[in-house]
Amino acid sequence: MLKKVNFSQKFGLNISGHHDIDFVDINIEGDSLLFIDPCLIECCNDDLSKTCSATISDYFGKLYTVLKDDNVPEIYRHLSHLGERNEARLGYGNGRNGKAKTAEGMIKTLSGLRRLITDGIPLEKAIDIPILMPRFERDCMSDMLLNVLYKPLSEYTIQQCQLWGIPTVYSTATKYYWDFEEHCWKIYHGKSLVIGGETILLVPKRYVCKGLYYSTSHFFLSKIAPMLQNRDVVIIDGKQQKPNKQEVKKAESKEHGSLLDATVTYAKIYPKLLSEYHADIPIKYYQRCLSDDVLDKLLYGTMTESA
Repeated sequence: MLKKVNFSQKFGLNISGHHDIDFVDINIEGDSLLFIDPCLIECCNDDLSKTCSATISDYFGKLYTVLKDDNVPEIYRHLSHLGERNEARLGYGNGRNGKAKTAEGMIKTLSGLRRLITDGIPLEKAIDIPILMPRFERDCMSDMLLNVLYKPLSEYTIQQCQLWGIPTVYSTATKYYWDFEEHCWKIYHGKSLVIGGETILLVPKRYVCKGLYYSTSHFFLSKIAPMLQNRDVVIIDGKQQKPNKQEVKKAESKEHGSLLDATVTYAKIYPKLLSEYHADIPIKYYQRCLSDDVLDKLLYGTMTESA
């Protein structure tokens, strides 16, 4: 069993809990079941978050474009640096698994995206993939974002290390990040936090979640079910009655073979629904970040009182 050593313990930081720090106090010897959520980043207004949001938007926007154009060389280029990342010690595993995702593997995983795009579904944001793609979950999304955001998260890590007096070094390891101004992968050149020969990334605590709020089911219940409820209104004894959302969900899942197939079908017919869902993000995600007390419970196994 791996020993649990939180970042703050490793460097002797005098803190009482997450109330005293800006980042997730990760267990550097193993992964914590937390995941980076692009919507949480989008809802923040600080400079780092604006840079991260611009990077995410550019990466996924360009990805959908090359998929639509069926530009195979560009698709490979776009997906070529999405290996599994352990530097942040988030997600599944023990922090040492290192299973790399290849461009070929990602192309296979995302093979259905081009069909969705050519069918007229207005894919725009990172969250569209876990909503409309089977078996694409929170860990895969978090890994993608760690690759894409490697530079801004590295710079954030260095800033936090400077704040807390933690030494950093210039790393010779080849680490790629997405440059949102030049729209391509580049190699990171700069300082890194290295512990035991391994690069460590700190992640702002406001960026992480226990599970993605959005999903196929959430999109269906939020946007598709209300439309179908209104479609299926009946008059009984002079009063309007309509099925509840769960009844609609069950009926449509049965009719189309699965909830995912039903969701994709209606997203094709009514493409504005996905755009409306995107517009709801600032409202739906307002104050959804994990509290300091919850993070203390998850990372330390106990609640600590916030000052």
